Amino acid sequence: MASTNYNFLFFISTSILLVCCSPISFKPTQDDVGLANKKWTNVTIEQLNAGFKFYTAKCSGCHFLPVPNEYSEKRWLMILPEMSEKSKLSHEEYDLIQKYVITKSYAFTKKK
Repeated sequence: MASTNYNFLFFISTSILLVCCSPISFKPTQDDVGLANKKWTNVTIEQLNAGFKFYTAKCSGCHFLPVPNEYSEKRWLMILPEMSEKSKLSHEEYDLIQKYVITKSYAFTKKK
C-alpha cells in the first residue's frame, strides 16, 4: 500500500514539474516575428514554430530542455554549435532552432 502511495506522489510531482517547466509556454507568437526580423530578414511565424518543434524534439532526446530565456544570445551562440554537432542537426534545423531560441531569449529580456 505504501508503495502505491509513493508511486502516485511521484507521478503527480513529475506531472506538475513537466507542466510548470515545459517550454510549451514559450511557443512563438506574432510579436516574436517582429523581434526576429530586427535581427534577421523575412522571418515568419512558420519558421519560428518549426524552430520550436525542432528544439523540443531534437534537444530533448539527450537532456532536459533549458527554457530559451535561460541563456543570453551570446551564450546560445556558444552552446548551439556543439549541440548541433552532437545531435547531427541539418543546416536548416540548426538555423531554425537558433532563430527560435535567440528570439525567445531576446523577447524575454525586453519584457523585463
